[in-house]
Amino acid sequence: MNSPLDLDNPRTTDRLHPMVYAALAGLAVWLVVAAWVFFSGGGYIDLDLGVVSVLVVMLIAIPSALLSIGRTFKLSDPNRISSGKFRDWISGDFDMRQGRRTSMSAAIEILLPMMAAVLGITAIGIVFDLTAMGTHLH
Repeated sequence: MNSPLDLDNPRTTDRLHPMVYAALAGLAVWLVVAAWVFFSGGGYIDLDLGVVSVLVVMLIAIPSALLSIGRTFKLSDPNRISSGKFRDWISGDFDMRQGRRTSMSAAIEILLPMMAAVLGITAIGIVFDLTAMGTHLH
């Protein structure tokens, strides 16, 4: 076969759609913003949050720069449908080392850990602030 994938489904790919990467970047930004909003309070914590913020910015900027370079040189891959419409990608199959899954379940499996972390830090921050307000009322 000429292709690394067994393309019995014409919408089978082993590449993520850019929207999945955008969702991960959005969740990372939400994590940093939630950390700053709920946990900044002076002292060394602001330095720690600053370092984490810079790392997250680098985590987003490096793949974005690589994507830009790839688009500049217009790297062609006949099996690449990930640059098409998200609707086409999500209705197809995603081929990974552990086996083939629907793209929808693959996207959920990829986004779920980050979403859990973001929702967890937001919930902890809300409880932290409510607790701090409750101690000021007494």
